[in-house]
Amino acid sequence: MEQKYGMDFSDFEKRIHSRTGEEDFEEWDDFILWESYVTASRYWEQFL
Repeated sequence: MEQKYGMDFSDFEKRIHSRTGEEDFEEWDDFILWESYVTASRYWEQFL
């Protein structure tokens, strides 16, 4: 996702939440997927 959008998750999240006007459903789908990856990664890092 970083390669696709040219930014890290934090910057992409800001972009998604600051967008006004017409929604980009592909970006929202990618955001939901990327957010789940980040959440899972942070969860599993607790146990390492």
